[in-house]
Amino acid sequence: MCEEVAKVLGLDWVLLFLQSGLHSTTVVWGLRILVAICSVQSILQKFKEGTSNGGWLRHTDHNKMALALGM
Repeated sequence: MCEEVAKVLGLDWVLLFLQSGLHSTTVVWGLRILVAICSVQSILQKFKEGTSNGGWLRHTDHNKMALALGM
């Protein structure tokens, strides 16, 4: 399951849960998710290299999004 989450969402979305100003329990859950996902060696290597980011935008049509938002 960790590989699917990393493939579909990318790893950068987990880092959103680690920002300052968030409730402390949110940060703890973000760390738990990050540790669970990075327990897979191949995902940990991608995280270190920064090569598995932005997966949630990979299969979207940016033109349709822009039209929907009125841009």
